[in-house]
Amino acid sequence: MRLEGKSVLLTGATGLVGRELAEALAKEGALLTLTARDGEKARAQAEDLAGRYGGAPRGVALDLADEKQVAAFPANLDGHGVDIVIHCARSVAHLGTDEGIPPWANWVREYEIDVVGPYLLTMALKESLAARGSGAVIIISSIYGMSAVDPSIYPDRSWAAPPHYGVAKAAQLHLTRELAVRLAPSIRVNAVAYGGVGGRLDDAFSKNYSARCPARRSGGTGDFPRRRRRFRCDGPYAGG
Repeated sequence: MRLEGKSVLLTGATGLVGRELAEALAKEGALLTLTARDGEKARAQAEDLAGRYGGAPRGVALDLADEKQVAAFPANLDGHGVDIVIHCARSVAHLGTDEGIPPWANWVREYEIDVVGPYLLTMALKESLAARGSGAVIIISSIYGMSAVDPSIYPDRSWAAPPHYGVAKAAQLHLTRELAVRLAPSIRVNAVAYGGVGGRLDDAFSKNYSARCPARRSGGTGDFPRRRRRFRCDGPYAGG
């Protein structure tokens, strides 16, 4: 129970990665606040975790692309403060392209969710994070923030990660550097850049991707943090 008594805010808690992180945090005894654009899903997730692990996790609606919601969000903490913020929100709804070219609105939306929203929310919680004495911010990014897509591993190249996704993820990594410098020494800021994770990948892509990995497999939900385990990085850019 390494996180017992620690208040943790997890955005994007109902997604593939977010669900696994929420589960691991609940097992560690964290006082969880889970957010998603769909508040009902977040609340249902919180109830499920409370039933299995105890505690009093809360589910709250939050759209990181909505400036007013982000500015008003600290009031949802009811004065409890926050020790750790994990930015895991994303939107697959705005990854679409028009014949390979992302429309203007999708570029903007991707930046709002990946960069602008996390930055403004972190700054809104800065005093609370610093006051707790062990404040930490973790940004969930991607290896596509460090390298361009390899189209050859996608059987259908139109399905490859679009450019605005990778560019926004690269911006996340630099946001991490900026925040780490500007919020030091009272708040630590780090990023985790995951490789491919099974769950949304078809068999053909998984086979091609796995052939590029040292362990000859993509990541899986079983690789996410568990108590007394470290994340196993098997992606083609492991260690990046």
